[in-house]
Amino acid sequence: MEFKRAKVEKILPVECGTSERGDWKSQSIVVCEELPVPYPDRVRIDFRGDKIDQLRDIHEGDVVHVVWTSGVTERTMMKDGREVHFMSGYHRGHLIERVIHNA
Repeated sequence: MEFKRAKVEKILPVECGTSERGDWKSQSIVVCEELPVPYPDRVRIDFRGDKIDQLRDIHEGDVVHVVWTSGVTERTMMKDGREVHFMSGYHRGHLIERVIHNA
C-alpha cells in the first residue's frame, strides 16, 4: 500500500526486547493521508530491525511518501480516543521519504 502524500502525526518511541529468536526492536509512526476529503485515512506503520534507520530524518509534521506492506490489521486507539488502522510489514521492505517541493 502507499500514501504519496501523508503527514506524520506521531512518531512513537523505539521498543526493544528479546524473544526466542534473539533481540528485536520496533518503532511505529502514525501518518494521515493528505487528501481533500472530510475523513482522510490514518494508519500506524511499524518499522522493525534496521528499517528503523529510515525514520532518523523524519519528524512529526513532515509530509512524506510512504510505502508499506500489510500482514495483520487490527483496530487500536490513540490516547485521544481516535481509531487508527494498525499495519505491520513483517519482513518485507518499507520505504519512507520526505516529500520535497520544487520551487
